[in-house]
Amino acid sequence: MVDTTSIILALSVFGQWCGILRFLSYFDKYNMMLITLRVALPSVIRFIVCGGVLYLAFLLCGWLVLGPYHPKFSNVFTTSECLYALLNGDDMFATFKAMGTGSQLAWWFSKFYLYIFIGLFIYVVLNVFISLISDAYERIHEHWTNRDKGLLYEFAYPPQNDAASARKSTDGGNIPLRDDIITASSLRLATGKEASPLLHRRELLSSVGRYGAAAVVPMPSGHQD
Repeated sequence: MVDTTSIILALSVFGQWCGILRFLSYFDKYNMMLITLRVALPSVIRFIVCGGVLYLAFLLCGWLVLGPYHPKFSNVFTTSECLYALLNGDDMFATFKAMGTGSQLAWWFSKFYLYIFIGLFIYVVLNVFISLISDAYERIHEHWTNRDKGLLYEFAYPPQNDAASARKSTDGGNIPLRDDIITASSLRLATGKEASPLLHRRELLSSVGRYGAAAVVPMPSGHQD
């Protein structure tokens, strides 16, 4: 009963602490890490399934052949623990030396078996696993860097070359003006169509270009410095 209660309590604490991750998603850099894990998860699961089948093949092969001659391959669970330690680079030399000499054929088989397993899983499988996550991070980072931040973000955080114009403000403390923001009245004079009160320069050029306008109509005098 105590063990069951401890397990349930431990899982509850684990879930509560994992729930803190949702609050980190409000920060851009942390959110990019979380999105990377979410995007890479399907590919990682598929690769784990393929790698697990290969791991199971090595496990059964080593247990059947080396079980009578090697203490670390005496049963399935011990063999799995030994192979998992080997693919993480642990206890390699001791595993090689613990092989018994009762059968010369089994001794030579153990050498080839261990070399192939260690080389395949450490230099190939683990590196492919890491590359899947790295590839997902690079794709997310590129998309995150080149994403369209929107009009509100560009208005609040102007580019460096427009910082001076963004700091301009009218007398009386009105909203700061920027050269690439145009009022609806100015757009109506240029195109003859209604528009929203604020329009970004890119949207303006796409609208004015259809009517053959050569230049942006200046802001009304009441809204300029």
